[in-house]
Amino acid sequence: MVEGYRADELVLSVKDERALAAAQGDDDVEAITMRAKALPTVETTVPAEEPDEAKKDGTLVGTIWLGLSAESGEYTIEFLKAGKLRYSFLVTENNVSVQKAVSGTWHQLGNDVLISIAEYSSLQGTLEGDVIKGEGSNIEGLKWNFKLLKKK
Repeated sequence: MVEGYRADELVLSVKDERALAAAQGDDDVEAITMRAKALPTVETTVPAEEPDEAKKDGTLVGTIWLGLSAESGEYTIEFLKAGKLRYSFLVTENNVSVQKAVSGTWHQLGNDVLISIAEYSSLQGTLEGDVIKGEGSNIEGLKWNFKLLKKK
């Protein structure tokens, strides 16, 4: 089954009418049809299980990365499906450390990764194995270098 159709029910056609008109009569059309029927049957199957999220949406989906910033301390970035992410960090409120999280988006093209955090800052980096490194900036104009390590 291929998308609801059986392979033997599929019809081959010629898109360009000029190519069909170039055939030398009914015998040539019949010969083309017979050759198509003589081709081996290709059997396709649908996997029983859904593929890993990382294979569907890119290599980063479902992974968590650790970073360290002089200003905000340790933070994590979790790459979620559909280009969403969660940026988590610790803040001190009333002498108690509290974990906070904000949302963001990400996009990956090959080894290049673009991260946008809460429409406030962006990170543009390169994936090299278990490390993403590059340059960050925010809406206030500050720029810095960053390095993320994949959490295992």
